[in-house]
Amino acid sequence: MNYKKIVILIYLLLFLLMIGCSSSKNNAQALNNFIGEVEVVGNEPFTNLALRVNSAKIYILKCDNKTRNLLEKNQGKMAKIYYRSIDKSQNPNILIVANAVIIKDSN
Repeated sequence: MNYKKIVILIYLLLFLLMIGCSSSKNNAQALNNFIGEVEVVGNEPFTNLALRVNSAKIYILKCDNKTRNLLEKNQGKMAKIYYRSIDKSQNPNILIVANAVIIKDSN
């Protein structure tokens, strides 16, 4: 009887481990993205990094310092911006950036 309880406990732990791993994988893949040109908008000293998705749509980028430095060095280039959410309380909307990947020159 003790052996059966141990086997059931092991199966239960393995099941919970698989459930936990699969849910964290889904959360990591749940990030949305935009592709556009990195630029700076606004007037000094009130400038912001932004992503121009098309000729009419611009998003302000809110990101950590490492991502900000990468984007500042690559102004004018195409980038894929992975974001957690969009703050629509301001115009233009603000992307809460998770990660950024530089794609190529826009020329």
